[in-house]
Amino acid sequence: MALMASMFAKFTNSPKKHEVIVYTLFLASCLAMMHFIGDYEESLLPTLSGMAQCFAVVLLSFQWLQAGTSRGISMESLFLHILALCGRLSSTTWLQGYLPIDATGDWFIQAVDVFALVVASCLWLRIFAAEPFKTLKDVLRAFPVIIVCCILGYMFHGTADLRPIYDTLWLTGLFCHSAAALFQSRKLTLLTGPTQSFPASCKFAAQSINAMFMGQVMSAASLWQNPWDDAGVAVTYDNWLEGTKVTPWALSIFATHCLVMYALSDFADTATDLF
Repeated sequence: MALMASMFAKFTNSPKKHEVIVYTLFLASCLAMMHFIGDYEESLLPTLSGMAQCFAVVLLSFQWLQAGTSRGISMESLFLHILALCGRLSSTTWLQGYLPIDATGDWFIQAVDVFALVVASCLWLRIFAAEPFKTLKDVLRAFPVIIVCCILGYMFHGTADLRPIYDTLWLTGLFCHSAAALFQSRKLTLLTGPTQSFPASCKFAAQSINAMFMGQVMSAASLWQNPWDDAGVAVTYDNWLEGTKVTPWALSIFATHCLVMYALSDFADTATDLF
């Protein structure tokens, strides 16, 4: 028994083992969701995107647990994640307009967002308790971006929910998720400088960019696969982009995702080297 306890302690105290456990649990949960709930439907992309964004928040919480400080964690990004999840849940918890048509839209995607919201809120409050003035300063810096996201959400919202307020909140949340990824990459840029070499103490924060990148990829793919027009119905514009289902507002969101993915691509590649 003593030998087994010693081996277990050695395993759990190894940072590399922690990473293997975290990534294994995430991949296993994705596979379990696709097999037991989603039945490998094509409409699973929004759910996978939400899981990737949730995983990014979990990695940021591991960064705090590992370092004990907010070094490497963008408080602007964390605050935007909270707003984005609140905006999305304001629609998906009781309206059907932006939910996947498969079984994951019944409860699973909402549960993932609630879990991510709880983790992000607890992490934000924990850091705020330790560094209140720095946290408030960072949050105030994000307010202009929040205002821009709200304006874009109002200008380009669809009508899948047939309720302008909640349509706007859902789209504002989507833009806030994209902005959160950019703030996190900016935070790490300030740490690395021109060398583009992430400190080993910030590896979880750096690897969260991988999860944010994948979330943006799957979110963009889901919009391209099933965009909505002003009536909440996909429309084909044969004289504009032949062979695709695309609407002007969906194209604006898709372009936003592409810009964010381009900005994150170098960071995601560098962060992978830490694993």
